[in-house]
Amino acid sequence: MQPCVCDFRNQLPEGASTLLPGTIPSLVRVQAIFPSGGGDVGTGFFISQWQSTLITAGHVLMRPGGMLPTSVELTIPPWDRQVVVYATAAAFSPPGYPADIGVLRFDGQHEAEYTASVPPARSALAILGFSIDAQGAEAVASMGSRVSSWLRLSNYGARGMSGGPVVGLADDGRATGRVHGVYVGSRNINGQTSPAAFAVTSPEVIACKDAVRNLNSA
Repeated sequence: MQPCVCDFRNQLPEGASTLLPGTIPSLVRVQAIFPSGGGDVGTGFFISQWQSTLITAGHVLMRPGGMLPTSVELTIPPWDRQVVVYATAAAFSPPGYPADIGVLRFDGQHEAEYTASVPPARSALAILGFSIDAQGAEAVASMGSRVSSWLRLSNYGARGMSGGPVVGLADDGRATGRVHGVYVGSRNINGQTSPAAFAVTSPEVIACKDAVRNLNSA
């Protein structure tokens, strides 16, 4: 897969901050800004392996038909005193490609509480993210079955949770820091439509990470 890449460095709003605050949480809200106005709101997350990049769903960053954003905002809760940080670049899977992945690059480093982990064959999971009207993070419990690079889930997340991490659950039912997938909504997997996540350790996610990092180092 050859990712689509956007370089935002020369078109950021005046005074926009691209530096990650030291107290930023690992789970944030993401919104792409398009020439015709704002786009859908989604969720994104940081993992400990990639300290200056954030993972989300590709459809959060690109409109149907392939329209690309002019900038991407990362919003840090709580919303009554929110902080907005702008991505310097984005890479995401091309239109029509089965994977639905987006990776954003920022200035600075982030010590994330999440760690990317290979999905188990079948396990209890939780979708984490922010629904459209949420005042804080939400969790949707789900069973997950691995099918190649996909996780077929038993429950849907709410609107706004696309791009959020799908994490493992401990024996007591609490969410762990092990991220197995990126929640992407409904997908047809081997002829069966169901809620789904794409494996965070897949080559497609790594390709997007490499593309956005290589761009920012140029």
